[in-house]
Amino acid sequence: MTWEKGVLASCLAQAIVWNPFKRGHQKTGRVFRDLRERFHVPVGLAAVVSAAVIGAVAFIAGEGILHLLSVHAKPHTPTGSLWNRITTLWNSNWDKKALGFVAAFAARRPLHIIFDEAQAYFAGRRASAGKGVQSYHPPVFRARYNYLQLNRHEVRQYPALLTYVMGTVVIAGVGLAGYGFYVLTYKA
Repeated sequence: MTWEKGVLASCLAQAIVWNPFKRGHQKTGRVFRDLRERFHVPVGLAAVVSAAVIGAVAFIAGEGILHLLSVHAKPHTPTGSLWNRITTLWNSNWDKKALGFVAAFAARRPLHIIFDEAQAYFAGRRASAGKGVQSYHPPVFRARYNYLQLNRHEVRQYPALLTYVMGTVVIAGVGLAGYGFYVLTYKA
């Protein structure tokens, strides 16, 4: 497992439990919406690019600090059973994993607008279709759904093509995560 998987895992975890009702999250995306109004830059593109830049700077700074301190882990070769391969995957290259989580912590702030928009899209789609929430939905998603049920005027209408795009992105993300696990466990 390398540092970029730590970044993606941290961002995914934050996206799943995103709470739009926290006081600090009420003003999410103010800067990116302002950029969209002034320069016609898409909010998602600006958020992803700024998160990538901030994460890269945090990773490079952390790598420099570790290099100055001469702290580096040696990679282990996975051998044997599936359990041995998985434990080796988790225990080797700990320095890169730590750097990945530090970079993720620094880079996920600009992504809050994407978390908010994705949750609003899925909750709003369910609310406008009259479908209830399922047992697997996290409590913050249920709260967003209930809020949108009571405030139907805040449910945005999205083009039908976006439904297929979002479905494709979700399926591709799950497939790539499975493929990444396979590669890390058996090929790397």
